[in-house]
Amino acid sequence: MSMKIFSQRELSFAHLEAVLKILPDAIAEIGGGKCNPMMVAQGISSVASGSDQRFFATLVIDGAVAGFAAGHMELDVFLAQRVAREVFAYLRPPARNSANRAALLEAFEAWATAQNAERIECLADANDAGDSFAAVAGARGYKRAQMVLRKAR
Repeated sequence: MSMKIFSQRELSFAHLEAVLKILPDAIAEIGGGKCNPMMVAQGISSVASGSDQRFFATLVIDGAVAGFAAGHMELDVFLAQRVAREVFAYLRPPARNSANRAALLEAFEAWATAQNAERIECLADANDAGDSFAAVAGARGYKRAQMVLRKAR
């Protein structure tokens, strides 16, 4: 089994196409909602063409996209810190294991470090899979910092 992370300028049209195919499953799994595939495609394209303020990576296993992660850089005006924030992460069910999630997180951390982030924040879902990821992140030095409460409208 071969596994590789493609991120930033390494992304190809084939990666974009594969992500757009699994995006409905990812959106449905996190609670549904509206998704604009064109906006997602624009965001990935901007990363592939050189935007340093956004992050996107795909996890490819045996030649097929098995998952992806997205994030961005922002300035926390209250703390006066550059914050790298992961905003979406998804692994197809057969690819869900701590090594694959850690590989995506490692790529995000490398990007955040290159962008001089003073703080890095990642996601952990509030379900069983999130708890196992919290253990992976905890082993990498992350601590629970806050909880987000979401209301569907």
